[in-house]
Amino acid sequence: MHQKQTVEFVKSMQEKWMKFNHGEFTIMEADVGDSPSAVGHRDTDRAIEMLDELVDDSDPDVDIPNSIHDFQTAERIREQWPGEEYDWFHLAAQLASDGDRSGGFGVGLLHDMGKVMALKKIAGEDLLEQWAVVGDTFPVGCAPAEDAVVFPESFKGNPDYDHPVYGTKYGMYKPNCGIGTLGRTWWGMNGVSRMLKFNGCTIPEAGLNMIRLHSFYPWHDKRAYTHFESPEDEV
Repeated sequence: MHQKQTVEFVKSMQEKWMKFNHGEFTIMEADVGDSPSAVGHRDTDRAIEMLDELVDDSDPDVDIPNSIHDFQTAERIREQWPGEEYDWFHLAAQLASDGDRSGGFGVGLLHDMGKVMALKKIAGEDLLEQWAVVGDTFPVGCAPAEDAVVFPESFKGNPDYDHPVYGTKYGMYKPNCGIGTLGRTWWGMNGVSRMLKFNGCTIPEAGLNMIRLHSFYPWHDKRAYTHFESPEDEV
């Protein structure tokens, strides 16, 4: 992952996946039969259950199916934030209601849905390897925070590592430009958050940020990349 996630690669993934033409499905039901890149037969499945077909190599501490992990996450969030005002944060009443793609989806339930890009049933010819779908994320286009990641020596194999711009502290960004402006590694939930916006989902911006940034551990856990924070990002 550290060697292959480059500015050029991320741009190519945005071009390929941000057209939202790999199928039309709700969270609980995935209908990929009319997808231009789908396998050549009609197939309807539960999207969350489909995640059980994937064993996440980046998360060896989780030995339960992905679907169980997603529901457990949603339920634990509901335990701590039980109010109706947080329905978008766990499991909303309209989750996966028939024909409704703009109702309240739960952030807790959705947080791993981007992994479907590593499933042939969804991705078809655009199937991605796990290094492009799972794992911790980091910005591309600037020097990596090597003290905030595991196996930092692997960054030296990345073509951008010695780039005259991308290999510097600020890279292609400006100081205090805002965490949301950073181009991060291509990762499943980047695509999901944009897909939700594209389809008019009613999750507030704070919830979309949770989906998009929850694996950006070098920032919110190790406090790296704070030189890019804007006042809105400070915690």
